[in-house]
Amino acid sequence: TDLARRMGSKTVFSASEAADALYYMASAGYKVDQMSASIEATLNLASATQSDLAFTTDTVISALNQFGLEASEAERVTNVYAAAIGASMANMDKLSTSMGYIGPVANSLGWEIEEVTGALAVLYNAGYDGSTAGTSLRQALVALMNPTSSAIKVFDELGINLEQLDPTSNDLASILDTLSAAGMTTAQAMEVFGARAGPGMLALMSAG
Repeated sequence: TDLARRMGSKTVFSASEAADALYYMASAGYKVDQMSASIEATLNLASATQSDLAFTTDTVISALNQFGLEASEAERVTNVYAAAIGASMANMDKLSTSMGYIGPVANSLGWEIEEVTGALAVLYNAGYDGSTAGTSLRQALVALMNPTSSAIKVFDELGINLEQLDPTSNDLASILDTLSAAGMTTAQAMEVFGARAGPGMLALMSAG
């Protein structure tokens, strides 16, 4: 109750609205200390993006869980999302949907939420919706983790060592730089990543 009142005095939301957000967090299993660490950043994100409070709360909690982050890092998540929304065609709905597909996979590889969100923002600007961007990026990672024989042949033609493309030891920016520097063509990208992920990787390589 005291926390809801404090948020009501510090944010644009009323104490009652803040209490609703706390209820959503409690429903997700958050304890009082976790709610205290994440509620203000969540309310500020909802306000800044004019997003539904319940949806914003759910999206922030999901992102924290997808990337194995503590509740105290909620401000990190909200800052990343707010930056993407302000600088691209990203919105809360797209980010929420995309992260449901790519977040857990990216986290298992040790990738940070910042680079994943940045990649998604590029795809949104290229015309991708939330589900297509998320599945495209996920398929690209799968293709890199388990390259087919035809993909390996393409990498050999490009003079690229598989270790340079291993997503468990290289971040996305490095992988994109490697592919771009090698001169990967559209046909080669389609061969390696498939019809769904190929165009997305070309868009990312083009963006730099």
